[in-house]
Amino acid sequence: MNDLLQRRGLVKISDDLIRRDPERVMKILKDILVVKIDNDFMTRSLTYMAYSKHFDLIEDSYFPPIYVATVTSLSPKDFKTGNLEVKWTREKEYSEKSVKDMLEELKNEICGKKQSVFLDGEDKRFK
Repeated sequence: MNDLLQRRGLVKISDDLIRRDPERVMKILKDILVVKIDNDFMTRSLTYMAYSKHFDLIEDSYFPPIYVATVTSLSPKDFKTGNLEVKWTREKEYSEKSVKDMLEELKNEICGKKQSVFLDGEDKRFK
């Protein structure tokens, strides 16, 4: 794969999962080339900077997206033997505009509730 180094991403795995089932974690990460690991002591997780054929193409100047693994097995036997089917998807990303839109919507919702409580400028809740 010639474009592997353009398929960069971040993967977070809890320390508990690694300690509880390291073999399964290895099987989940089977198609991942890890190049950097950061330990987050607050969340007790490891963040892996990695490359994978399963990640989207991104430009070098872009911050790598976070990927989430969805793991399925075909049968209980497959689960034990590690024949796992792993699908990688990007975590939900928010742009500055989408965050502003959500805040504006929340503001309008809160203001709408106030208007229903304060009719004609007078607090009707205690009458």
